[in-house]
Amino acid sequence: MAAAFREFGQWLINAVGPHKAAQTIHRYLQFFLDINDRWPACANYQALLELFGAEGLRRARLPMRWLKETHGIVADATLRQADSARRGSAAIIASLPEGSTGSKALVAFANTLEARHAQGKTSLHSIRLALSPAASLLRRCDKDGRKLPSQTELDAFLAASPGQLAAITGFVNFLNRAFGGELVPRIDELQVEKMRRSALEGKLMDLLQEDLRPDDVLKRWIPCAMEYFHNVPVRTLKTLRDRDVTRDESGAVVTLNGIKYWVPLGTATYPEAEFISNTRYNERACTS
Repeated sequence: MAAAFREFGQWLINAVGPHKAAQTIHRYLQFFLDINDRWPACANYQALLELFGAEGLRRARLPMRWLKETHGIVADATLRQADSARRGSAAIIASLPEGSTGSKALVAFANTLEARHAQGKTSLHSIRLALSPAASLLRRCDKDGRKLPSQTELDAFLAASPGQLAAITGFVNFLNRAFGGELVPRIDELQVEKMRRSALEGKLMDLLQEDLRPDDVLKRWIPCAMEYFHNVPVRTLKTLRDRDVTRDESGAVVTLNGIKYWVPLGTATYPEAEFISNTRYNERACTS
């Protein structure tokens, strides 16, 4: 490795110039030290990937260029993606205390998914995507992983993250099979709506504490107010422009697809927060 590092140093001078090479070569010393005991067994991309991971090799971009040009070691995108997925899954599993009830359930679920991967029925990327909501549910029940979710806790999880229904169903079915549970992945629409409005209310209250600039009112306050007061999804307001908003003495009229909506303005001139729970503002919406 001493000889290899000298060779890399000479290559670096030619690649970036002597001045920059002198300033930066120390950054790459650890890379060579780490593979010192594994060369030449480490003289292929897969072995380097197992040692450093995709992120580690990305940081060693210049040594990897040198290895490619002098030793023919070429990066493999498929191997890199697989390694990233494996390390991502390992990190998710490690988010729960090792040996805890939740961790054991998550490891068992991961092993089931790995078996499906070996049969060609799922991908490593899909495994990581399945483990993420499973770990989130377990941590929500108990950050120390001491118990498995109850129906109440599962309902609360889905109320807060209704978009996770499909993603969490596989884990719930696994828990039922492996641990004799009777969990039902379901969404309580009323609870979801209650939590959605509570989140919007909190966002509006936070915005009221800020000194909003005119651009902030258009891009942050009005979209949130439109969703809270009129159930207009934020995604439909991406094309909203100043010309679509007409301000009056107490709020603003927003014109969207030919329909006019009134909303209060959260500005220094309208600081009161009571409007959030006052339904009369909904009644002031006008359509045309």
